[in-house]
Amino acid sequence: MLDQIFGENNFQNEIVWKRADAHNDSKQGSKHFGRVHDSIFFYTGSDEYKFNTIYNRLPESTVEKWYRHVEEGTGRRYNLDNLTASKPGGDTLYEFHGVKPPQSRYWAYSKEKMEKMFQEGRIVITETNKAYFKRYLDAARF
Repeated sequence: MLDQIFGENNFQNEIVWKRADAHNDSKQGSKHFGRVHDSIFFYTGSDEYKFNTIYNRLPESTVEKWYRHVEEGTGRRYNLDNLTASKPGGDTLYEFHGVKPPQSRYWAYSKEKMEKMFQEGRIVITETNKAYFKRYLDAARF
């Protein structure tokens, strides 16, 4: 029916909105699975529309797991992210502060860009001689 109203080419997404954790009310006589989500069908009126991304806070358990490092001095939470790529693209195969990308991998950034990020404190070289990008929680969008 929505395709008839808006046009089948104007369907964009089905959004599944979780509204509750799983629950079992079969002991109370229910004869169906728990109703724990809503389905929202997103249509537009035409090809010309504005989309505003909605960002939510991460659950605290996710923050603790993903952003487990805390920067000394600032208290900012961060995780360590991959700095390599599977394909070369320009100046991407070099030694950086004594670290080379793993075999069959390349740096994701040029040597100049890597050096700039290092000077800004955005690259961490671990005791195991691996380089990672410092991704801050407060700069991420979810």
